[in-house]
Amino acid sequence: MKKEFKATQDYIIASKGTGLLLEVAGGSAENGAVIQLWEATGAREQLWRLKEVKQGLYQILSKPSGKCLDVIDAGTGDGSWVHQWEYLGAANQLWSVEAVSDGVYKLKNSGKCLDIVGMNSNNGARLQLWTDVDGENQQWVITAAAEKKASHKKAEPAAEKPVVEAISVEKPVVEEIPAVKPVVEEVPAVKPVAEEVPAVKPVAEEVPAVKPVVEKPAAKKAPAKKNARKSAKKASKAK
Repeated sequence: MKKEFKATQDYIIASKGTGLLLEVAGGSAENGAVIQLWEATGAREQLWRLKEVKQGLYQILSKPSGKCLDVIDAGTGDGSWVHQWEYLGAANQLWSVEAVSDGVYKLKNSGKCLDIVGMNSNNGARLQLWTDVDGENQQWVITAAAEKKASHKKAEPAAEKPVVEAISVEKPVVEEIPAVKPVVEEVPAVKPVAEEVPAVKPVAEEVPAVKPVVEKPAAKKAPAKKNARKSAKKASKAK
């Protein structure tokens, strides 16, 4: 079932899995601005237009900047991220819009689906291309943005801001009391008297030197045989 998208109609593109909306981060109008998911805020950077360029192929354009949902560096593989870029007529800026059910679509480039990186369900989630796995993180609910109607209600006059009189506060007068320098009596320093104690020379007892006793060696005793021979000789001479 094909839906006809009006080129002049503003649309909101929401993730079926998380309910977060496709937006240009910070409402930037620069080439290369981040495309991310964020909770609905009603801000202009969450508005898109789908302009059919060829049969079944669309530019997906940011309403405030007029720039395209673009695959970075014309990537065609799983994990190729997307950002915003001015329209150059390149294939990486043209998307097929395939209906899944009433109001729910797959947005495809190079045969791969616009997919949430890491299946992140938080504000700031980034977008990429991925092989079609028929998951809800690859399905997008596209609805026409409600037009803001001008209010004809008579504006009530703005309440006047009350005037608050400034009350000047008088600064109290403080009498200055001259500082009185305290008088400190000077007490003459008293030099301590030290008693001189005469030095006492220690008396050393003289111990008389003792001459060591040296034992004389015993007289050498003549051998008995020699004396006997001498005695015999003397006896023979006496005869």
